[in-house]
Amino acid sequence: MAAPTTDPVLARSVRDVAYVPTARKRQLLDLFVADSPLPGAPLVLFVHGGGWKRFSKQEHAHIGRAWAKLGITTAVMSYRISGLEESTRLAITAVWSLAIGSLGFLADATGAAPGWLVASCIAVGAFSAITGLRLYRQCGEEPRIRWPAHREDVVSALKFLGSAAQAGGQFEGFYNPRNVFVCGHSAGAHMTLMTCFDVPLLAKAGIGLMSLPPVSPGVSPPPVPAESSRPAEGRTLKEVSSGAAAEDLHVDLVPESEWNLAVPAGCGAFAKPGLVIRGVIAMSPPAVSAMMSGFMIHRMYMRPAFGFDPAQWPQAFPDALLRTAVEEGRCPRPPLLLATADPGYDLGLEKHVDELMPILAAAKVPATRITITGSNHFTEMTRIGVPGTPAESIMTPALVAFVEEHGVKRHTPAEDKEES
Repeated sequence: MAAPTTDPVLARSVRDVAYVPTARKRQLLDLFVADSPLPGAPLVLFVHGGGWKRFSKQEHAHIGRAWAKLGITTAVMSYRISGLEESTRLAITAVWSLAIGSLGFLADATGAAPGWLVASCIAVGAFSAITGLRLYRQCGEEPRIRWPAHREDVVSALKFLGSAAQAGGQFEGFYNPRNVFVCGHSAGAHMTLMTCFDVPLLAKAGIGLMSLPPVSPGVSPPPVPAESSRPAEGRTLKEVSSGAAAEDLHVDLVPESEWNLAVPAGCGAFAKPGLVIRGVIAMSPPAVSAMMSGFMIHRMYMRPAFGFDPAQWPQAFPDALLRTAVEEGRCPRPPLLLATADPGYDLGLEKHVDELMPILAAAKVPATRITITGSNHFTEMTRIGVPGTPAESIMTPALVAFVEEHGVKRHTPAEDKEES
């Protein structure tokens, strides 16, 4: 494992930090440290998308840089992916295409095959070979990865970030481990929701989750004490999202004295978790009902990541997790920000969020939904940090306001102990 390196763009950033003791090739994260952190020294863990089978932290470093400049220390992680089966299919396609192309050369010499067919076969073969090789290399040392391995890596990263910020830890003083937010895009948003709404999973890992009291839509919460109020010059999340097609279930601030540490029955109380999640941000998360239909979706996404038994797929998605939690009366209520791109340009994932909203309302989860007008599924994430783009003018301010609104306003060790 290569030693962590300092990022040349930001003096206080660290690359390629292993978040498990025996880290594989992809179990690494980069930390981008805010030079002038917001009050409470918040941390955001960003989980990238890619259909559970593509991409890594390298393609998302711009997010860490952009948010760190705004005062939010950001960890961008990679995780093990499920790309082996697709890379194998592409390799087979490449072999056949190149073989047909080679035979085509012989046929072309006798005029039995047109030149365009020969060129097409060779082009398809070369493209498939290159793409398959890239996917295989991205898989790392553990090629046959299936759910829930992806989520296990998210939990491991959170545990590491909690321990690394303690006294004597690698990241001591960089951020407040009791003021953490988890953000994901696409498949990363799926993993974010599946992690942060599974209280027993978090409890076993010693991770705290702040759960707000249930507040019905349209009902105002108790008044906020003056010492917990936002600065007068700050903007609330509702103000930020007012021009971005916001759909509020409940976004008003609840006094921190009424926040509860969500602990499942039988797990006991852990008064001093190593890390506390204060809020969840999900950008275009998929829902299982929309993923169950379509041969290509099954072949490209569901089978490689979730196995060959469709009966097991629903249990690996947030809508099923939330329904079960609501039925059992144990659904946590962390503050939640949902973001989607323009309808029709988000690969249909805005419809997935449409399906999640009634479930969240039934659970009385304090959720806010915004539309990043003028963006598509990719630019809502890739253009973060680019001035003048919808991602930077809508998504980034909404995230900053969300963190300020639901995070702690202090980060001294003594006050953290009092809050415990």
